[in-house]
Amino acid sequence: MNRQTPVRRVKGLVISHSVTNLAGCPPTSRGLAQYGDALRQRCHPRLAPRVACNHKWAAHWTGSVPREDCLLELQTDLPALQLVVTDPLWDVLEALWDKRRHTDHLAQTLHLASGNRLPDQGPVLMRRLCGCPDWRNLGCVLGILGSTSMRFRSHRRWLRTHFLTYLLLVCLAEPCCHAREPLFEVLNALHERAFFEAIEGWPQDFAAFERLCQALNRLADWLRDRQWICGWDLHGCTFVQLLQWDHLRRSPPKPLFGRLAVEVEVPTTLAKRVESALRRHRQHRFTLEV
Repeated sequence: MNRQTPVRRVKGLVISHSVTNLAGCPPTSRGLAQYGDALRQRCHPRLAPRVACNHKWAAHWTGSVPREDCLLELQTDLPALQLVVTDPLWDVLEALWDKRRHTDHLAQTLHLASGNRLPDQGPVLMRRLCGCPDWRNLGCVLGILGSTSMRFRSHRRWLRTHFLTYLLLVCLAEPCCHAREPLFEVLNALHERAFFEAIEGWPQDFAAFERLCQALNRLADWLRDRQWICGWDLHGCTFVQLLQWDHLRRSPPKPLFGRLAVEVEVPTTLAKRVESALRRHRQHRFTLEV
């Protein structure tokens, strides 16, 4: 049964916007429909061509997850979409939201796809996992945040301070920027139900979350004007993430998005550290067994 739930809406939005991005078509409901109907005709050439766009694509654009047969056709035409459809984020969110259970069983399976050993110390592992705010690691981060095992106590303590900035940056970049309101609503409800430890600076509602996003957008404009970043790609998100960590190490620590851009000091070594973090990120993909 393809029932709509808050988690499935987030998944549907991420899938639909990933399709238009991978297919190179306009990122609109109409662009998705035109691509989808053309794909249908290629997959089923004996069917009569549609005179008008299929309205199901409008539903997918607003968060309805495609049926299995449609997903299979999309993944056949766009193989990279499979990584989106099978991302561990969906299993983690469903465990927390639908099954109302903590995620120790998933967090215990965290590993590097490269086969290399994970860092032993919690803060070291979390800096490695969150240094590049890639949405494909969000499921792993939430798997740890939603756990209760003493094994991940130091990991969760680190996330209490750093998770909000990580989430904001993930929600400013593709494809989660299109799903940030329903994603925040899911995470906020879980936070209120104490499925997570209290997150420092957690906003009381989406309007407050959106104001933080806009504050980071103003910072990004300031950095872009000085040619430090180009926008909210993985490089830009990593640059701001490491810049934030530098600020948190100072006394007294203040969130970067709570400061005026003119007050921001960019270390001369930051660009090299960002490139190093991106190289490690490309080499080591984190994943969960789901």
